[in-house]
Amino acid sequence: SRHLQLLNLKAMAELDQDQPYHELVQQDCVDEEGEDGETVNSDMLAPLPLPSLTRQEAHGVHETVRDLAKALAPRHSSDMKKSSSEPSLSSLDPSALKEPGAFRRHFVATATESEQPFHTHVPLVDRMLNMESEFMDVLARGTMGEDELNEKLGEGRRSMSAGTAGAGKTLVTLLKSMVCTGVLFLPKGFENGGIVFSSILLVVVGLMSLMCMFKLLAARSAVGYGSFTQLAKLALGRPGGVAVDVSLVLSQVGFSICYVVFISENLYNISKHFSGSDNPYPQWILTVAQMVVMTPLVWVRKLRWFAMTNLLADFCLVIGIGYIFVYDFQQIKVQGGISHDISAFNPSDCVLFIGTAVYTFEGIGLVVPIYETCSDKKKFPGLLAFTIIFLVCVFICFGGANYSVFGANVQPIITLNLPSTSPASIGMKVLFCTACLFTYPLMMFPAVTILERLVLPHPKKLSKTGQLAAANGFRCLLVIFTGAVAIGSMNSFDKFVSLIGGFCCIPLAFVYPCLIHARLTNPGMAMKIVDYAVAGFGLVAAAFSSYESIINW
Repeated sequence: SRHLQLLNLKAMAELDQDQPYHELVQQDCVDEEGEDGETVNSDMLAPLPLPSLTRQEAHGVHETVRDLAKALAPRHSSDMKKSSSEPSLSSLDPSALKEPGAFRRHFVATATESEQPFHTHVPLVDRMLNMESEFMDVLARGTMGEDELNEKLGEGRRSMSAGTAGAGKTLVTLLKSMVCTGVLFLPKGFENGGIVFSSILLVVVGLMSLMCMFKLLAARSAVGYGSFTQLAKLALGRPGGVAVDVSLVLSQVGFSICYVVFISENLYNISKHFSGSDNPYPQWILTVAQMVVMTPLVWVRKLRWFAMTNLLADFCLVIGIGYIFVYDFQQIKVQGGISHDISAFNPSDCVLFIGTAVYTFEGIGLVVPIYETCSDKKKFPGLLAFTIIFLVCVFICFGGANYSVFGANVQPIITLNLPSTSPASIGMKVLFCTACLFTYPLMMFPAVTILERLVLPHPKKLSKTGQLAAANGFRCLLVIFTGAVAIGSMNSFDKFVSLIGGFCCIPLAFVYPCLIHARLTNPGMAMKIVDYAVAGFGLVAAAFSSYESIINW
């Protein structure tokens, strides 16, 4: 344990580089009384002549020590209560580990992070909450990107052999990462593109997304570590990492704005029914009310506390989509068939559907961390392929069915086509709004963590109270920004969705993965040509789709 402790300090010195290795050893090895009353003498922990570590090796050492601490930590409830009062090692940044005796005090406490904040004593519910909690971990690892954020939030790199999720759990996680309320915007997209063109385009986008996901995983395997942002930095330098971060921030903020619009539109639709007026009050009031509720949710730092609410949101989404399918079949029976004003191809607005289609497959940022959690890496490509093919079929059926029922009257948000006089339809709208409300802080999390690192002062310059106040104030401003943009985009919501998909999602889905693959895997000339061709196509598609969205606003 002596050598392991000193090796971890060596890694900390290599990661932070503010203090040399021998000073960290001296600080950590000050005389102090152990838990069993035995005094720890600093002479016992004199610096060993350890070899120099690269930054990559230093991350690997620190990750190994953290995993070993979790394996050795006590698992009894009494031990958990005892250690829960201490902040865990994985929640500390490297500078915090320089405090005297920090390593020994927090070595065992690391295990408490993996414990569930909820215990229902219902086996099925407990298992589902555990999966939600693990999904929160995947979300955190997938969106941190930078080394400093990984250390700050205790979500460092995993070795290639790491992972405990079986095939079933991995499949569920993949589905959760790629299915969201974007599916509810597809019917309007089918009207913009035409039912035949839109169906074909969804197949093309799905297969291209799958190919690019495989390329990103190949780059991850070639390097041996790294998030999306880290891989971009290795392949393209610092500008590449910045580009990925910018696209992640813009896309996640865009998704969050869509959630705000969705809630406002549906609640306003319900209000019109109960008030008996087409304009009961200014619609922006609902957006402001959302900001009041969403701001405290965004202040929550630990994503694991959203395990219960995210589980509820998942149920709301699944039940709501199932209800809409049932309603579509009932309407076809009532109408005596499908609508007569549907088109196979709409040349005037078909470009808008490119952004909408890519927006729908929004989970590429989580593919690498989900891969890392999978226990059997050889099965992961098959699970990923099955997920994409299954979702392509679901998306085509959902978009095509709703467009076939409502035709030219289809709304940008399909729930607005549900009758306001039906209690069941009103209940479904409330369920969808609940799902969006609980998912909003998760959508904002990647943008918040990246922007805070860039905007807020260094933690050393502020007290703990000052850090908390600055972070909460910044998050509040970001929530207000999403509300302001939501108010301005309500009248052209389908164009806004297409703009987010074209400008933000296409580079993440097609451009960056191909460039990363070409630079990190040393493919043959033919494959390298394919990589650059797909990346070039993505750039052209992003520019063209964004331009069409703006001029048709």
